[in-house]
Amino acid sequence: MNKRVLILDDDFDFNTLLTDIFSQADYEVVSKTSPTEALEMFEREQFDVIISDQQMPEMPGSVFMSKVHEMDPLAPVIMVSGYLDNDTIRDLIRDGVAGVFLKPLNIMGLLERSDELVLESRRQRKMRKDEGEHVQDRSVGSRLGFPFRSFPCRSERSAKFARKLYDYRNFKSSLCLVGERGTHFRAICEDVVSMDEAMGQAVSYLNTSSLNEDFVRAAVSNQSNKGTALLTFVVLDLESLGEAEMAFLSGLAQRDNPFAIEGLQLRTIVCCHRTVDSLFEEGRIPDELYFSLGTTELVVPPLRECVEDIPIMAQQYIVDAVRERGLPSVPQIQSEAKRWLTEYQWPGNALELSDWMRRALASSGRGEITLNALVQVESSAGASSVGPALNEAMQLARKEFVAAMGSFFGRDVRKTAAALGVSRQAVASLMR
Repeated sequence: MNKRVLILDDDFDFNTLLTDIFSQADYEVVSKTSPTEALEMFEREQFDVIISDQQMPEMPGSVFMSKVHEMDPLAPVIMVSGYLDNDTIRDLIRDGVAGVFLKPLNIMGLLERSDELVLESRRQRKMRKDEGEHVQDRSVGSRLGFPFRSFPCRSERSAKFARKLYDYRNFKSSLCLVGERGTHFRAICEDVVSMDEAMGQAVSYLNTSSLNEDFVRAAVSNQSNKGTALLTFVVLDLESLGEAEMAFLSGLAQRDNPFAIEGLQLRTIVCCHRTVDSLFEEGRIPDELYFSLGTTELVVPPLRECVEDIPIMAQQYIVDAVRERGLPSVPQIQSEAKRWLTEYQWPGNALELSDWMRRALASSGRGEITLNALVQVESSAGASSVGPALNEAMQLARKEFVAAMGSFFGRDVRKTAAALGVSRQAVASLMR
């Protein structure tokens, strides 16, 4: 059975180039320059793989892909573009893109990825047919109805957590997030803030050095002068605080916040690795803080319970690393490597997965992320139980250091990047 590809690009010359490339690779090619015409063709016929441009005047490739997946969620779509920013690539991966290639094009890489997707797509269709299942839409937007970045929500466990978090989005005083070591609390807190319907928001991260009256009053005054309507304080590691910081946090998390001023709502998100009940029973947190957090506690699912999300999250972390290093293309993860990722237990959760993807990218260069690369990363990481905790601390320290430098330069990405000697993309991704 011939391999069939649908090519969509409004640039006639580049469309012709792609058509020639795939024809010479023994593909049956149908090419279109109009997304509407491509959708009409796709509705009538089945294709093994779709190659689409992202930047088109009629509709962007991301919208085209979502319409394709509404008709056939198993249809693999590869996006090709001259430039894609970090947020767009994240959104594409979250919504199920099968590959991202930037121009100038890596032709061999594109063909290899397409061949891999043809085999995978046919295998999945055969399996569905054998099991008598009906293909259903699994896109994040259709399942949730609201934007959510910290988990792709392909698993029921993460989707359930996302929905519950959405229900709490407009909390007034305090919210407690409980997750195992390595939980990506910062990303989840950013999701919480973006979900809230209030206009004019700001976030201030607090730690042992900033949980004091002078810092908080300065932050409140600064945001009030800017006309901010809602300021969310975030503590990413409750267990690391001492008694003095715990006592101060107790007042900050109260509904009657002592630092509140007219026109600026204050609230607090507190993250910890153990339940509030267990910390209270051990005398780790004071009574006032326990009563504030105990009624608003949400448990973040560990990565091992969100197996369907793991390959997508891994690809997102590769995108982050590519942008930070200023690399010209985004390597894809091979199918056997994806299967390995879903079988690993991830004791260090999302932060461990992020760290491993960065290491795998460093060893793979611009090539695909292979199973062998992951095995080498596992071997070099070792089995030390302190690994996840140390990795988490390093991740947080890096973000906080860049954030502090950014504040010093008035959040000017160019000046911050120059001072640190890294790319602007790296600073932008860490300051978000």
